[in-house]
Amino acid sequence: MKSSLALSVIIASLVAIAKASSSSSASSSSSGEYYGGHHPEQLPQHYGQQQQRAAMHQQEQSSSNESSKQNSDANNASSDKNLATDPSSTTTSSDYNPNNNLNTKDFVDYCIDLARASGRISDPYTQVLETYFLENIWNPIIPKEYTTNMSTYLAENETPHAAKLPLMHFFDVALISFCYLFIIFIGQRIMAHLPRFSLKRLTMFHNFCMVSLSAYMFIGIIREAIRCNYNIMRTPIDTTERGWYMSKILWLFYFSKIPEMLDTCIMVLKKNTRQISFLHVYHHVSVFWFQFLTVKIATNGDGYMTAALNSGVHVIMYGYYFLSAAGVKQVAFIKHTITTCQMTQFVYNLWQGGSNWYLGFTAYPIILSKMLFWYMISLLALFGNFLSRDKARLAALRAKENGMNQKLKRP
Repeated sequence: MKSSLALSVIIASLVAIAKASSSSSASSSSSGEYYGGHHPEQLPQHYGQQQQRAAMHQQEQSSSNESSKQNSDANNASSDKNLATDPSSTTTSSDYNPNNNLNTKDFVDYCIDLARASGRISDPYTQVLETYFLENIWNPIIPKEYTTNMSTYLAENETPHAAKLPLMHFFDVALISFCYLFIIFIGQRIMAHLPRFSLKRLTMFHNFCMVSLSAYMFIGIIREAIRCNYNIMRTPIDTTERGWYMSKILWLFYFSKIPEMLDTCIMVLKKNTRQISFLHVYHHVSVFWFQFLTVKIATNGDGYMTAALNSGVHVIMYGYYFLSAAGVKQVAFIKHTITTCQMTQFVYNLWQGGSNWYLGFTAYPIILSKMLFWYMISLLALFGNFLSRDKARLAALRAKENGMNQKLKRP
């Protein structure tokens, strides 16, 4: 009961903040501004059929609002003229600028700049590795026809927004995943001969950063979904400027899977071998790949709900980790609630992917709906097995403690 109440209060607070932020930016959106500034450059013309359907859907929606937008622009122009000519006005023309947001950089923009700069530095080296990997490992094993079909599909179905975002190359994801697995494999063998590290401050710092980032993404996604009138389900891809900010924040959600992998690195250094299970490693690697494909061919649209729910759960999860590392024992009751929240998210995503697949919702890639459906089945099975085994382990510990207490009570 306490855990459910705490979860409800946290989620309700974050949604309230998002709604308040959304309403404060409503006036700017009505005059054609888009939160987060920086309109994207001219969009590439190569979409797949799914992106064309989404674009047509958006065009139909925008045409119905064209007259109201023109009236809004006319009113804004009249207001600017009055402000400039009325000397009694308390607001000067320099203070009143409806386009101020266009020159404002959000946190997500700095993250994009960081990833892009890192890519420029690492590209000369990763290109050499990619060439070696393809010629000596990939091509001898994988049929060339399969590689060509996969590359063609990703190129033809890449969204216009994804084409302007960094870290959207197949080999980048493969290299990061390999490094993650390599660190686990080698790190555990090295640490077998070394004493464990405490790393309390590093753990607290990492968890604080992740809970802050998760809250930022949750609020940003919900606020933008409210502003753009997204549906709970079956939201089409938006390839226009209006969908640019949501594309950026969902890219950040994909990018956040990299610092999340530091969880495992800290576990390796602390020699918490029991926590580095197949479920733990599979979850980190698979969600990284799934979000890469999602951002690649469906940068926004229906996938926003998965990112919002996962970010909300991570606010609770990393908040619990942070407080536990700080020695706050009163939050111990939240531990099993986190797994329950995760499985609740998986059930929703299972329903979401299955209904899109069954109903043939083509304004969002059907292949992603199918993958989401089967991926959620795998996670539900693995998390359900973990939950049952963990409860059995705790029950065995309690039985052992009770047995020891009874022996101590005997004369």
